[in-house]
Amino acid sequence: MLASFTSAALSKRLALSARLVILLRPNEDKARHFDVSICLLESGQVPGPEPDCVGIHALAMPSKHFGPASPSASTATLTPTRVELSIKPCRRRTGPSRRPAPSALSVQFWQRARLTKMRLFLLLLLVPFVVAAPASGGMPWAKRAQPAPLLASQTATGPVKDKYIVKFHKGSALAIIEKSLRHLLPHIDHVYEGIFTGFAAKLHKGHLEAMRSHPEVAFIEKDAIFSHREVLTAEDTTWGLGRISHRDYGSHSYIYDSSAAQDTCVYVIDSGVDDTHPDFGGRAKQIKNFVPGTDQDEKGHGTHVAGTVGSNSYGVAKKTQIFGVKVLDANGDGPNSRIIAGLDFVVGDVKSRNCAKGSFINLSLGGPKSEAMNRAISDVIGAGFFVGVAAGNENQDADNTSPASSREACTVGGTTRNDTRYVNSNYGPAVNIMAPAVDVKSLRVGGGTTRKSGTSMATPHVVGLAAYLGSLEGISGTSALCRRIQELATKDAITDQSKDTVNLLTFNGASVAREGGGGGQRRRGGEGEGGDNSSPPSYEASFF
Repeated sequence: MLASFTSAALSKRLALSARLVILLRPNEDKARHFDVSICLLESGQVPGPEPDCVGIHALAMPSKHFGPASPSASTATLTPTRVELSIKPCRRRTGPSRRPAPSALSVQFWQRARLTKMRLFLLLLLVPFVVAAPASGGMPWAKRAQPAPLLASQTATGPVKDKYIVKFHKGSALAIIEKSLRHLLPHIDHVYEGIFTGFAAKLHKGHLEAMRSHPEVAFIEKDAIFSHREVLTAEDTTWGLGRISHRDYGSHSYIYDSSAAQDTCVYVIDSGVDDTHPDFGGRAKQIKNFVPGTDQDEKGHGTHVAGTVGSNSYGVAKKTQIFGVKVLDANGDGPNSRIIAGLDFVVGDVKSRNCAKGSFINLSLGGPKSEAMNRAISDVIGAGFFVGVAAGNENQDADNTSPASSREACTVGGTTRNDTRYVNSNYGPAVNIMAPAVDVKSLRVGGGTTRKSGTSMATPHVVGLAAYLGSLEGISGTSALCRRIQELATKDAITDQSKDTVNLLTFNGASVAREGGGGGQRRRGGEGEGGDNSSPPSYEASFF
């Protein structure tokens, strides 16, 4: 096979949960002629090794539809000489002689193809198809004066060999991406459409240099490994909910408003969520997996985080809907490109959800400082999401890491039950708020509970509170909600806080509102709308 590419736009146009792959191979009988097959691949299928797609229906395009390429050309340009395409099944080169019955998806595809005049559409798609000649490595675009910046973190401890994230300039059309991808498949890992325009791929030296010459490329960043922000601990206790609902530490009860995040959605982009755990009460759902293998939470990190966000017994926002997006493997690791793919997915998925009072993202993970990650965070926030991120557990300036260094995200540092800074918590001006991080009790995969420590555990306290306040007060967006959380926070409670880090400890305001107290009192209605300052109904739950 000389080349192939996936037409994401065409699959999207047909509203199918499948991939359309265009395969281009040299014709064995005619020099400088090519055979093209346009294949519908169902989930998990890959093109067969034979010149035709094996086991699926496809459009077969004989080489006579294309004129020969010029022998002196640096690239082989295919020029259609006929405008007629016929729809027929591929030949089976191996296996039993009888063709299996076509799947429902395949039948649905061909019905829609005829209704939408697919033959003409596919022809138009192929007219500009240009394939680089193997000897030249040329690309079908005008070379820019200076190559696009190539970024790589100085602190990366787990780079991914030959893997890169390519970001196009804002406003670049999807067609530009597709034209670029034709030269790179099967090395494409992710195509980004929901956030910034770009893709992640394995790029060898020639491809990397060619992409840097592309006039639409803003920058290229070397992929790196990101990890969860958890540290193992030994005690089995809980105190975080009590701390965020009282001004003073030591309480074993959680006071909260009864409306607690109704009609909100929280996406936990992590190691997955065990949505069968009974303490979620059916409000959690694992919806997407970017990790090869099982959809299940193999690490337990995502389930614990989701439990703090909104489980019945240990959650801050007890009525929110929780959606798990798996990007971290059984070791709690995942490449930056995969996490960005999770963010990209969420932007599209939220449109099908009932999130009338706000959409929220929890990122209890981190890695080396990444321009690609921070740009992705910025674009997600621009789409209306609240994004809470962990400061990290390296006891260093959070500005050295991502996504903690994002100036637009709400970055969360960690504290202990005695209101001291968690010894490993990152610090610095990038941190916006502090929250309980040590010995936090939450849900365990398979049922029951467990305890974990780290800024991973602090972050869902804040994301849950953002959903809580978004529903209760009608505030939306990361900037407004993070400011509101800072406004409500208990001031100067952390005894050994770094001098360049905020001394603000997360507080939900419920106990003050119930008692009719003063500063930081609950505000009803949206920001700037005033409010009646009436005391909301509240519940009190005890923990031991």
